[in-house]
Amino acid sequence: MSTAIANTHLVSVARFYESTIGKKAVMAATGLILFGFLIAHMLGNLQIFLGRSFLSCCTSGLRSRLPC
Repeated sequence: MSTAIANTHLVSVARFYESTIGKKAVMAATGLILFGFLIAHMLGNLQIFLGRSFLSCCTSGLRSRLPC
């Protein structure tokens, strides 16, 4: 891609963000990402009510996937 095309694209993205619609779109996208993060962690924390054996199984699976 040439530099002129890349600069034109960058200017159009910057112009979109400077508008109120662009700022609202960015705010909505980051809100959805944070909401998904919240739900994922809430579901992870609620696993404590499924019992000790289930939680032990899940933690051993996490330990085997993550490097120490």
